[in-house]
Amino acid sequence: MTKYIAPIASGNISAVEKNDCTVRALSNASGLSYEDAHETMRVYAGRSAKRGSTVSKLTKAYQCVGAKNITFSGKNRNWYAKNVEQSSITDKGLTLKTFIANNPIGRFVVVVTGHAVCVADGQLVDTTWVAGGKHVIATYDFTKAHSINSALADVE
Repeated sequence: MTKYIAPIASGNISAVEKNDCTVRALSNASGLSYEDAHETMRVYAGRSAKRGSTVSKLTKAYQCVGAKNITFSGKNRNWYAKNVEQSSITDKGLTLKTFIANNPIGRFVVVVTGHAVCVADGQLVDTTWVAGGKHVIATYDFTKAHSINSALADVE
């Protein structure tokens, strides 16, 4: 039986949007407002309202707002990595539970099979429970970007 991980908070959400896990994860990991994250995904990933996004497209958007240490895993890891400068690959067997255990400090977007979540200081930030056994496809480190974006938001 797969164990589910309970989120500590739902973070920034929209009452009218759906299929926006990439937007929510970006907002919660990077420190951008939900609206700014939504606009970032529209401009840089070509995301339409109420539609999901692909790893290739969201990677470009996430890089534009400060994602670092991008890592790909899973069966398509080599294909994703060849299209992204300064990325790395890991073994296929990485799960969300393992990623959280190995990253107790920092702010990340973690793309798992069919979903994107924020992991903040070793805790899941999402709107629902997520299976810990879900395979990780990509991770994006926003630890430094979060500090910068949060400070900029305070100035505005």
